[in-house]
Amino acid sequence: AIALSDMIIVVQSEPSSWESHLHCNGHSLLMNLRQPIKAAVAATAEHLAGLLPLHLVYGQAHETAMEDWIWSVGCNPFSATSQGWHISQFQSDSIARSYVITTLEESIQLDFNISPHVTTRIGHTESEQIPGAKDFSSLIRTTLVIYLVDVRYQHIPSCPTQQMFWGLL
Repeated sequence: AIALSDMIIVVQSEPSSWESHLHCNGHSLLMNLRQPIKAAVAATAEHLAGLLPLHLVYGQAHETAMEDWIWSVGCNPFSATSQGWHISQFQSDSIARSYVITTLEESIQLDFNISPHVTTRIGHTESEQIPGAKDFSSLIRTTLVIYLVDVRYQHIPSCPTQQMFWGLL
């Protein structure tokens, strides 16, 4: 399976196993080509949530991604040494943080785009802004993000909208 910019491609093969280039304890790791669920979950998590395998690290010397297979551990879709295909709690939390950061960045960008329109009275010029309107909208947005993070990580009772938001993860 591979994640492209606008799609995920998953293939299935007739042979049940394929000897990969990776070795563990002197034996080649076998890839199950008849059951591509693990690869499909990994590609989907990468495409939709930006989740990357733990064994990928950024090499500053070459300014590129490098593979450090010592970190390819655990029973999850990104581990080369396991057949597990369930997202771990650590990876789930990484996805949640990614969504919170993306939502925050988008709301800040939206605020920059619509603030002049929201903070100005209808039919008036920008110089006649409603006092404190921009500060109030920023406060509400910041409070909402802090509330969502608190609910997720402190297990505070949540509202239906928040449950729907985290239910997508």
